[in-house]
Amino acid sequence: MDFSGAEKAPDEIAQATDASTVLEKWRAREDLLAVPESFAGAYGIRTAQLMLEGSSKDAIASAGAILQEIIEKDWSALRRDRARALAIEALRRAGKHDEMLRTARDFLSGDAAFESKAEVSYYLALALIDDYHTFLAENPRWEIDPYARPQRQRLYNDVLDCLLAPYLRYGAPSEFTAKSLLAAVTFLNEAGDHSAARGLAEDLTILFPDTPQAAPAQKFLDEN
Repeated sequence: MDFSGAEKAPDEIAQATDASTVLEKWRAREDLLAVPESFAGAYGIRTAQLMLEGSSKDAIASAGAILQEIIEKDWSALRRDRARALAIEALRRAGKHDEMLRTARDFLSGDAAFESKAEVSYYLALALIDDYHTFLAENPRWEIDPYARPQRQRLYNDVLDCLLAPYLRYGAPSEFTAKSLLAAVTFLNEAGDHSAARGLAEDLTILFPDTPQAAPAQKFLDEN
């Protein structure tokens, strides 16, 4: 199989921003998923990422279908893990909350590349933050409720565990570490733990200055 020009594929894929264009490239290559050294799955993953940036139910469903094909057929174990991770985000975006939580926890407790585990930890944190906000809305007096207080603390700790997991995993992708740190800054600040929020914001600006999250982290520090 001739993969001439394949050395340009990673840059082309990473820089792609138009879902329809990448989708065409994916459709032209999807039959090559099982062929060693093929980049077909990477085009599919980028297509799914771009589709998931919107809110269209059809696009989310299409992204899930592409990811499932990669999970089943891609020659690369790392790419299969990445597709599994992104499929968990597709579940969250589709509103399949309970299935997403169950699948994410199973993924994190199983064997997978820990780059993908860092990604799933971030997606799981986003789902748990929604649960946390719902809990607070339903239990506005949780601080004086002996039943609600420990439930809030467990959920609070679960959120932080997931948000900090990429930061604490050696070699986790900077993309998800920076996203997780910024989300943790917001979460801690809203919860009243301003000192911890500032500490993480400082870490983010120092360790990940070239990420998109560094600027809002610096803005937070300047204002707090």
